[in-house]
Amino acid sequence: MHDEQRATDVLLLGQLENLPQGQYRMQGCQLNFHDVQVASKFIEDPTSGSSLLLTTISDITEQKRYENSILEANHQERQAVKVRERFLAMMSHELRTPIAGLQGALELMRTEVLSQKVATLQSQAYESASHLSRLVDTVLDFSKLEANELSLVYEPASPLALVSEVVRQFEPMAAKKALNLEFTPQISVIDKIHCDGVRIKQVLANLLSNAIKFTESGVVSVQYQVEAEHLRLTIFDSGIGMTPEQIDIAIQPFKQAEDAITTRKFGGTGLGLSIVYQLVELMQGRVECHSELGKGTCFELLIPFEKAKHYSDKDHVEVKLIPKSRPELAPWLSSWGMQTSSVKFHDNDEQLVLLHRGNNFVLNLNESTYLDQIYSRIEHIDEVMGSDDVLPSDKFAARVVIVDDNSINLSVMRLQLEYLGATVYAFSNAVDATEFISEESVDIVFTDYHMPDMDGVDLATAIHSNPLKQHIPIIVCTAINDTKKVLEESQSVFSGVLNKPTRLKSFICRYFIT
Repeated sequence: MHDEQRATDVLLLGQLENLPQGQYRMQGCQLNFHDVQVASKFIEDPTSGSSLLLTTISDITEQKRYENSILEANHQERQAVKVRERFLAMMSHELRTPIAGLQGALELMRTEVLSQKVATLQSQAYESASHLSRLVDTVLDFSKLEANELSLVYEPASPLALVSEVVRQFEPMAAKKALNLEFTPQISVIDKIHCDGVRIKQVLANLLSNAIKFTESGVVSVQYQVEAEHLRLTIFDSGIGMTPEQIDIAIQPFKQAEDAITTRKFGGTGLGLSIVYQLVELMQGRVECHSELGKGTCFELLIPFEKAKHYSDKDHVEVKLIPKSRPELAPWLSSWGMQTSSVKFHDNDEQLVLLHRGNNFVLNLNESTYLDQIYSRIEHIDEVMGSDDVLPSDKFAARVVIVDDNSINLSVMRLQLEYLGATVYAFSNAVDATEFISEESVDIVFTDYHMPDMDGVDLATAIHSNPLKQHIPIIVCTAINDTKKVLEESQSVFSGVLNKPTRLKSFICRYFIT
């Protein structure tokens, strides 16, 4: 290329930078506006060899209108998601709050001496309230899953305890239908696994509920196996079974495997299996379903986990087994890393004698005592040493402040804590509670999360701003099931989270055993 031509090209390129390029909005001859795309470039005239300027103007009005409609649709979708998030948060609180008051009051009724008729009514009312609570949780959890807003909380958990707790929950349901509910725990050297225990129990509960619901006679069995990196759960029933086509329908939300007659007969929301599949997928596991019409159904779940810890920290506990008392316990106790031997203990064959750091601890047993309950006692032996399963009021003699703007929940929680022996100071607003705590000696505070004027976060911040009160544990009571989310939103100003409905067992196990 000649130097003169190169110089000309450089000059033309410099001019090109100043020429119209890009997208513009122009007014047409009919005074209407058009979106246009302008592009300019120099080309060489093949005849003369001179450079010519080529400018193209393209009408992109329809394209821009389409792009703007997509942007607007995306904006509306984001707004809808925000509205849904606010709605779910509000409904979670508004629905669970009255249910919490109902369940708490009914639980307290159990502590009173009731006539047979009233006790039956109380039991039925509590069962109905629990069923309503599960339905609300199901719908809200499904909504969160659909909106990709449900997060997992991984904590150390015992597979034995997780499965046993769910099986115990459904024993009355199976007994009403005269079904054999079989559960044979598998001995494992793995003590705790790192998992979302709440969601695993939810998945198992949904499958076990369906198994019992769709089985008129025969057996429902639950098995679990702790493998190297997976927890394997197997739920089998001898119920009505399903065809492959019905399985495909059943896992779809709001649908059931049969027609409307079956839906009316068995009830349910049609969300159970859909939630199971979505939760297991969220936990990066998998679900397999094997079913034959008229013969039954088998669900097998494989859920990955990380090993949390081993039973070896129990090697300081020596267990004396009474020969006739639950002989199947010996291999379990050994697998937990404990020393076992036989001993005669008077004439009582329903006790387990534990020797712990030179002290004796007698654990009462009966045929219905589950393995996980036995291990829980042993695991917390330091806490329950010397306990005879009676809850003496002086053991819980604490000065407790409770704050809740809902008068029913405030009253129920007060009665629960007073039943446990605590001295309770109840406040319906956080401002009065803050003033009281600043002047009085307080051992622990239980506060609602969402309150007008001053919420739980502001209350905790105000209390701990006083150097003399920074030692006081503050527990937030909330209807929000996502503990991790609550702690993140509150910037961890709370010492712990207690989910509503608050039950006596929750207080005892988590905050009153010292």
